[in-house]
Amino acid sequence: MEINHFLSNLEANNNIVISEDKASLTGRELYYSISQFAAELERSGFENGSAALVRMTNSISSVIAFFGVLKAGGVVFVGNPYDPISRVCQVIQKFGVEWFFADKPSIFAVQNTFTEQVIEAEVNTHLNGTVFSYSLSKINGASITECKKALGLISDAQVAIFSSGTTGQPKAILHSARNLFSNAQRHCDAVGLRSSDVIAGFLPIYYSYGLVANLISSLVRGSKFIFQARSSQLDPLWANENKVSVLALTPYFGQRMDVKIPTLRMLTFGGDALSSEAANELKSKFVGCELYSTYGLTEAGPRVASWRFDHQDIPSGLIVPLGEPLDGCELELLSHSNDLAGLGELVVKTSTHTLGYFYGVGRGVEIPDWPEGKVHTGDLFIKTKEHFYFVSRDKEMIVQNGEKLFPPVIESIIRHIEGVIDVRVEGVFDKDKGQIARAMIHADREIPVSKLRRSLLKELPHASIPAEFAFVDFIERSATGKKLVNSPKHQDQGTECAV
Repeated sequence: MEINHFLSNLEANNNIVISEDKASLTGRELYYSISQFAAELERSGFENGSAALVRMTNSISSVIAFFGVLKAGGVVFVGNPYDPISRVCQVIQKFGVEWFFADKPSIFAVQNTFTEQVIEAEVNTHLNGTVFSYSLSKINGASITECKKALGLISDAQVAIFSSGTTGQPKAILHSARNLFSNAQRHCDAVGLRSSDVIAGFLPIYYSYGLVANLISSLVRGSKFIFQARSSQLDPLWANENKVSVLALTPYFGQRMDVKIPTLRMLTFGGDALSSEAANELKSKFVGCELYSTYGLTEAGPRVASWRFDHQDIPSGLIVPLGEPLDGCELELLSHSNDLAGLGELVVKTSTHTLGYFYGVGRGVEIPDWPEGKVHTGDLFIKTKEHFYFVSRDKEMIVQNGEKLFPPVIESIIRHIEGVIDVRVEGVFDKDKGQIARAMIHADREIPVSKLRRSLLKELPHASIPAEFAFVDFIERSATGKKLVNSPKHQDQGTECAV
């Protein structure tokens, strides 16, 4: 599906497809707003192929700006609205972004850094007495030409989604709009999304799971997508008033959500590992709902596989199975080690894979050398007769005195010990053993190390138990609830015990 085909389908839909506190739009009205936005961009000097950074707040204005830039022939860089202005300016400079769309305070702050702005204006769409407004700035800089030259190497590039990878430095994962629409359609089919569904806009839409599997999937299927007013938790009154039927969450938020929504029929979980213990807890919490664990990564478009688990028995101590690949996806494991049968890196063959990585105007675009379009995920799985089971990110796997340790498995066991609020297991250097595993635990009470050891020994051999335990004030997570692997900000209470 191309952008114009997508917009034509919107234009033909007279049902409400998107809503927020102050406004609701039918498909036709959303189409009109996007078209008006694109026309105003072109009148402001927006050229085909221009790069635009859109600060993607959970709002109708952001949705209009995102699709408006696509309709005008631009490349959308999906901006995190939580990024500080200093980081926004770094991104603009590094990637040669020419246009910036955000609220007025953000525009003003950016212009204090880039003093040679060419245009400062409002792009508004007016509908039924409601004004959807985004400020814009055109930034003048020599790097702009280099940006267009680099992106021109991949003529289909229309959407750039940031990922920091292992370096902490942003890179832009490039996709065509056609691939994102296709991936969204396949996800809809896999989980059985209906045009009659009301989908909660709770996940951040700057996040590929929230953007494609939540927002775009809803618009492609013609469902009703409704943004919750900004909040770190789902508002049960809001969900009940709006008769929400579908909710997408990360496992972290799913485990902490305790609400009753009579109209809720389906929940999908993605973005992080879902342990069997957490899955069983969700089954008891959301009786009668369809529950899906979904797997994906931005490079794949992003969804890859899904597994419905509300009617399944899930073995203890494991991450839930990968499940069935989406239509058009093929899965295989590349052998990782000879000393652990069935262990390998997951490789995904899909037509919706990334077009390439853009590292900035100084480094240009890199097209991955993936034979036959097979995406190397960096995720380790064990294959059994029936399923693929996730065990760890390759970069997070710990080799402690020759024994392989998988943090997600250890974390899932510790997380269900009474008093544990959150946990993170990481590898740290040790001069004798090469690496040792350290478990950082956020708890609401004092937990003896002996109790932690006993709980782990029920599920793991002695050699696989972390060498150190430390109690911390919190485990830092992203806005989506994902643990920040490279984060240095955990506040240690000074309580550290070796096994």
